[in-house]
Amino acid sequence: VETLAQHVMNIAKAEGITFSHPKIATKLAELGRGSVRDTLSIFDQVLGLSGNNAVTEESLTQALGLAGTSAMKELLSAVLVGDTKTCSRIYKTLVDENIDLKKLCDQVLDGFYRVINSIDEQAVLYKDEVIAEGSLKDITIAELFWIYESLVKDFQWALSTMNPDKVVLVLL
Repeated sequence: VETLAQHVMNIAKAEGITFSHPKIATKLAELGRGSVRDTLSIFDQVLGLSGNNAVTEESLTQALGLAGTSAMKELLSAVLVGDTKTCSRIYKTLVDENIDLKKLCDQVLDGFYRVINSIDEQAVLYKDEVIAEGSLKDITIAELFWIYESLVKDFQWALSTMNPDKVVLVLL
């Protein structure tokens, strides 16, 4: 991911494209899942909605149908502390913003995967705005694995139902 993000930054520099935040290049590389071609294709999609060759988080999320960083942080934190009202509010807002449901489920799972992988480096999770500080204080690693496993199974089931929008709301 780091090498691919640097490649995106080099292309952007050569083409006069700017990023509102360096993490955007990293996000593009993560979304490309290791493929240079896929990463550049995603980059091109985002550029299509970016004005004046300036890529922002907003243009990234709109072009790809993704939830923004702050919404994901709030959603993941709410799940971790068991705040169902906040989960429902955020979910409804994201659905109203036409966020792609499958991509939202993928983002939630990616977020929890990152939390599990960085459990011993919680300061990084807070610094990178993955979750809010204190979200992990009452949760064990076993509970994190259980949440992740449950969401994987439930999202898979929910996305195959006749009305996935309502089913995912109930799951969160």
